[in-house]
Amino acid sequence: MNEINCLRNIAYLVVGNEEGEVLRNVDMVIKEGMIHSIGHGICDNDDFSFIDASRWIIYPGLVNTHHHFFQAFFRNQPEFRWPEDVLGWIRRIYPLFAKLNESSFYHTAIICIAELIKNGCTTAFDHQYCYPKHAGTYLVDRQFEAARLLGSGIAYGLPQAQVWAFMGDGAFAMNPAMLMVERDLDLPNLVHVLVSNRVYGGTSDIDLPNKPANDYIAMAKSMGMERCWSFDSLAALEDGFDAAFRGNSEGHRFVVLELDPFTEADRGADDPPMDGPEIKFRFGRYVEATYGVKVFTEQL
Repeated sequence: MNEINCLRNIAYLVVGNEEGEVLRNVDMVIKEGMIHSIGHGICDNDDFSFIDASRWIIYPGLVNTHHHFFQAFFRNQPEFRWPEDVLGWIRRIYPLFAKLNESSFYHTAIICIAELIKNGCTTAFDHQYCYPKHAGTYLVDRQFEAARLLGSGIAYGLPQAQVWAFMGDGAFAMNPAMLMVERDLDLPNLVHVLVSNRVYGGTSDIDLPNKPANDYIAMAKSMGMERCWSFDSLAALEDGFDAAFRGNSEGHRFVVLELDPFTEADRGADDPPMDGPEIKFRFGRYVEATYGVKVFTEQL
């Protein structure tokens, strides 16, 4: 089987430039783990193997697949340095993990997410396994609160950038009050995209409570938001895309994309062959060149 090196007929390709350009129904050729070319019909070549991307939205972003936010306060402390074996480290550090409180989880999430954003990362998987009894039951809620705060912070700090903040409805269900902050800021360059498949995607697709009746648009409007859209099909998204995603100079926008949960066949789909470190570096340099901000503190 040939290596997959082309994404064919991408439904929406977010370029990430200052104009907020979005290309439709284009191909992307990938060579040696890097984006080689983008255009119409360029995948029609017998030398290419490809992925059908006709139902995909492709946008710039880096993914950190393994993190432990709550451990941030223990970094760079000599007494917590790595010993010769992992069990020795566990015996030393776990009693300290047990002393963390709700505020610790919130502020460590702010630190780690801010660092990820600074280096061009837009998606992170936090492997959160620490739940001290005295810390309460809202630890994950506080982490999502921190994530939403910083998502708004990018749009606030870079008013010249068009920011689309994607999240699942499982995360949203843990902290719908984030809409209060967004309504108060009313940032004209921020589009909050809620990807709704009515399950907790991070917990093996467990159904959300009140699943059939949850009305996210009504929730947003109850908090004073006026610019709200909901799409339940690709055709509806195509018809309303420009109105929902472009030219939001009037203020913040809230968009709900209704999707079906993953099937077993979806889980077996191949991933695009892209090298993470190379993409991170290139995306970081792009942000620096486009917006005149400093992403990397050291020359590589």
